[in-house]
Amino acid sequence: MRSFIIQKIIISSALILTIGFIACGGNGSSEKSYRITFNANGGFGEPNPIKLAYGKPMPNLSEEELPIHLELFFIGYYDAPTGGIMYYTNEMMPVKKYWDKQENTTLYAQWTIVQKVVIVFHSNDENNETVIQTVQINTSVNLMPNEFARGAGYTFLGWSLTPIGTVAFVNEANYTIDTANVNLYAVWTSAPMRIITLHKNDGSGERTTQNVPENTIASLALNTFERHGHRFLCWSDISDGNIIYLDGDEYIIGISNVSLFAVWFLLPVYTITFHSNGGDEVANQDISEGYKIIEPHSSRVGYTFDGWYYADSGVEEIKWDFDADVVTKDVDLFAVWTANSYTITFDANGGTGGPESVEVIFDQPMTDLNVPAPTRERYAFKGYFYIPGEDDAETEPIMYYTDILTSARNWDRVSDAILYAQWEFQYRIGDAGPAGGIIFYDKGIFSDGWRYLEASPDDLGHAEWGTENFFAMAGSTAIGTGRQNTERIVTALKEMGENDKAAQLCVYLNINEFGDWFLPSLDELNEMYMQRAVIGNLGTDWYWSSTESDLYDAWYQDFSSGYQSTSWKDSYGRWPLAVRAIRAF
Repeated sequence: MRSFIIQKIIISSALILTIGFIACGGNGSSEKSYRITFNANGGFGEPNPIKLAYGKPMPNLSEEELPIHLELFFIGYYDAPTGGIMYYTNEMMPVKKYWDKQENTTLYAQWTIVQKVVIVFHSNDENNETVIQTVQINTSVNLMPNEFARGAGYTFLGWSLTPIGTVAFVNEANYTIDTANVNLYAVWTSAPMRIITLHKNDGSGERTTQNVPENTIASLALNTFERHGHRFLCWSDISDGNIIYLDGDEYIIGISNVSLFAVWFLLPVYTITFHSNGGDEVANQDISEGYKIIEPHSSRVGYTFDGWYYADSGVEEIKWDFDADVVTKDVDLFAVWTANSYTITFDANGGTGGPESVEVIFDQPMTDLNVPAPTRERYAFKGYFYIPGEDDAETEPIMYYTDILTSARNWDRVSDAILYAQWEFQYRIGDAGPAGGIIFYDKGIFSDGWRYLEASPDDLGHAEWGTENFFAMAGSTAIGTGRQNTERIVTALKEMGENDKAAQLCVYLNINEFGDWFLPSLDELNEMYMQRAVIGNLGTDWYWSSTESDLYDAWYQDFSSGYQSTSWKDSYGRWPLAVRAIRAF
């Protein structure tokens, strides 16, 4: 009985000691867990907190717990608000296989203005390490260099899409990403490595090498070399060899390093002929087959360049795309231009009415104006003119619209402009003329260089018309022919050496710097007689006209009666007749 009591006490004591040992941190079955919370970091919505022990597998999170931002794209959860280490991707998948912190941790959402995805690189070895590369969606990038190292005797070969797959991408290979995250797994080998060296062989680019385990089959790296005017054909084991291995072929590597050389094909060369169609001339180009044309520049005053076009099968004109199209034959490219349009504003220049503005097209007739012309008291509208400025080559006003608002010329200026109405003062019978004489005749319109006839202020005295047996072929009588008659008379008198005759007195007259006077024809002289009261300062003499009658006589008019007759050209048998000059403008 005593023995039983002693055993019970010993067993109870041992139990108490065991429980106390566990409670005090002994090797019991419980492990310390750490609290992981999530912060949306400017967004809203986050997963509920989780607890993980150090070294335990990280769980997947539900995509329904993705945080949301109204303006930015979610990248993933990191252990810092900016920078730091990614623990969950934007698909809520863990980046690391096991939880690696021994403390309570907050993971922060990080955001970007451009939608990005993550390439997760796995060391795929006993270390279970990961690194990430963040990439904009739908782009091509070079994979980041391998950062993992494995124990002695292992060589990194490249990346696989599965943990136990073969090499799909060599180190730093170009990779085209879409809209999904990617996991890449390191591929290792413990076999001795051999090097395949790919030589550019007169091409350009960096020499390519491949590390391949000996006594294995490897796919040759795709050619990245270029050679102007040539096309890559294949790889050869000698620099001037024939086709042996095509791009990407499988190659059996033995126990030695290997050198392969690019084999090139000389491309045919085609001529690109540019037709500028009024623009600056462009030199032709000789371009190898399959290459792009270098886009030339041409300009044309007053036009906007629309592009270079070619005729497809000689029918449809197609615009050449210099970023995409390549040469496969001789090509003729034609510049296509669109004439620029400009705004013309009208200034009535002292008048009233008329158009306000209009759009015109360069090198085209002026646009029709369906409005009445401007008006101005006692002035005749002459048209709309461009007034040259200091920077213009022209010095005189240039007419663009006539007096009836029709196009006077094509628009030939490369800017908006103001056109000014030009006016001509409308004289009345009896007004003082520009030369200081008196207006005595108005034709009504300006034609043949004149509209008005102006009489000189005074008589020029008395003179002979010519000489005996003198014929000047000056027989015109009509209004508007006095100048012609006078010129013929003066020419004939000069040949005869005569001076101070009636026509010569008129031609030599200069009043207020106006020297365009002449002897009036018979009908012009009659108009002077009809307006003698307006002209004033006219006597009752007989006045010479410039109208010749025959070899001996010329026409005159008696201003006392209006009677017209002929008289000897010289003063033989009578006195010289009076002379009054006129001018036309």
